[in-house]
Amino acid sequence: ALAILNDFTCQNLTNTAWADAVLLLLDRPLLAAISAQSISKMAEAGGQNLANTVWSFATLNVCDKPLMHAMAAEAMPKSMQWDAQALANIAWSCAAIAMRHGPLLQSLAAAAIANISAL
Repeated sequence: ALAILNDFTCQNLTNTAWADAVLLLLDRPLLAAISAQSISKMAEAGGQNLANTVWSFATLNVCDKPLMHAMAAEAMPKSMQWDAQALANIAWSCAAIAMRHGPLLQSLAAAAIANISAL
């Protein structure tokens, strides 16, 4: 069953991770496969996909460092384009798993301030 993840889109991967989190299904082999596929398709993902994927892992209290670092690298240059929900979900995810990534958090803060200023 894990082999079909190769054919999943970013949205499919996000939805699968989200469903696991909502059900509190801690299936580590499945999460590892989702992580690997998500990392390989990260450039295709939008802010909400990234946010929901890392939210799902954090909800399950799983700190997948390769996934989180790939997300951070993708998020920093793009976060100004994202909505408040994506920014908040990523920030919460980092806090929930105690990931202290200064440059990412600064990027999220700057984007959040810009979002607030735009209101």
